[in-house]
Amino acid sequence: LGWERIVAEPAEKRDLGRRFGALAVDMESLAVARTAQRHGLPLLVVRACSDPLDSRLPPAVREATRPDGSLRLARLLTQVAADPRQLPQLLRLGRGSRRAFDTLRRLAALLPGVPTSAA
Repeated sequence: LGWERIVAEPAEKRDLGRRFGALAVDMESLAVARTAQRHGLPLLVVRACSDPLDSRLPPAVREATRPDGSLRLARLLTQVAADPRQLPQLLRLGRGSRRAFDTLRRLAALLPGVPTSAA
């Protein structure tokens, strides 16, 4: 499901899944899909999830995420400095992100000639 804002809470993730039949929620691809649609371009998006359904995104991520899904690094670091208890959650999210990117890299290797981008 393409969504316009970050979905940080497990209950909201489950609710969106029930309402829309979504298996995952994604912010970044929505902007790309809208641009492709405006220009009449075909688009196929393949994503890998970094945070499971039952995980809660730490407040630092919520505060540091831009509307397009990218992170403001300085804001993230400021948030963590203000509340270092978020660090274990951030490290779990980082490991999940690494696994997701590795999965996408392996998939891309099977699709020669298909343009790829790591968002």
